[in-house]
Formats: sequence, structure tokens, C-alpha cells
Amino acid sequence: MILIVGLGNPGPKYEGTRHNMGFETIARLSALWSIPVKERGFHALTGKGMVGEEKVMLALPQTYMNESGQCVGELMRYMSLPSSRLLVIYDDIDLPCGRLRLRKSGSAGPHNGMKSVIAHLGYMDFARLRVGVGRPAPGEDLADYVLGRPAPEEKKLLLPALDAARDVVDVFVKVGVERAMLAANTAIEP
Repeated sequence: MILIVGLGNPGPKYEGTRHNMGFETIARLSALWSIPVKERGFHALTGKGMVGEEKVMLALPQTYMNESGQCVGELMRYMSLPSSRLLVIYDDIDLPCGRLRLRKSGSAGPHNGMKSVIAHLGYMDFARLRVGVGRPAPGEDLADYVLGRPAPEEKKLLLPALDAARDVVDVFVKVGVERAMLAANTAIEP
């Protein structure tokens, strides 16, 4: 089983915000693999299915971003998965809008959702796919920025990036992290 978690905030208020890039990617994977994400449990909405020969679970934490680790920790412990079977997808202000970056491990950086995930897991050696949303303008509040909706010119970069993120995760599941890293890191050059 591979657990694929998209970070974001639940509810209509947060749909389409920069902070919900993980949720947006899971929606695309759900459609691609015909895996509905509707089961409730572990502080998440989840869906299970087969992708080729691999069992996967898609998960959307319902705890709000800053407590995402509660869901991820519970799922990982319940399924007794090694860290190599986890992929977390989230937004990143340190990447230009529309850029993707996949790594096998790393710190949380300024991302509170990832800080929560790492705190609940107790380790950092798991794959993470970051979707760049760019930085706020000087003087703009960071929280307002990530909880805001992208401007039309940003959407022109983010929509293809989300499709590319979907494709990168498909490679991750079917072929492995090394090929997926290559796909992610060369996917889009805005």
C-alpha cells in the first residue's frame, strides 16, 4: 500500500486557495484512477484502489492544515507502513508559481502543515511533492496570501502544474521515486 496525502483545508471557504494545492492534486488523482475519496475515518476523507499492481490510498486530512500530522500519523501507524510508502503533496511559497519539486526527504521549511506531519511521524524521510505558489508581495500577510485564491495569471501556471503533479504521482506509484523525481523536477518551466 502507498499512502498519498494531499494537504489543505476542508470546506468550501478554502476551495481553490493556494494552500489547497494538495487537495487539488488528490482530486485529479481520484479522477485519473477512478478512486472516490469519500470514506471517513482517521480525521480524513480517504479512498482505496489499485493502480496497476499497486494498492493505493488517497487521503485528504479534515483537521485543517496546521494539524495535518494527526491524520497522517494515525494512518501510517494503523497501516504499519514504512516511510518509503508515504507521499505528501502540498503548496510551497519558496518555489515559483507553477514549479514542482519532489524530494525523498527534507525539512518542513516554513510550512505549518508539514511541521505537523513531521512532528506526528517523528521522522522526515518520506517523499514530498511541492507545488510552487510563489511568494506574497512585500508587506502582504503570508496567511492572507496562502489562504487567498490565485490571480488569473497565476492560474495559467498552476492549472498545468496541478495536471503535471498528478502525472508525477502516477509515475511515483507505477515506476518509483527516482523516475518521479526526474519527471517532477523537469515537468514545467514557467
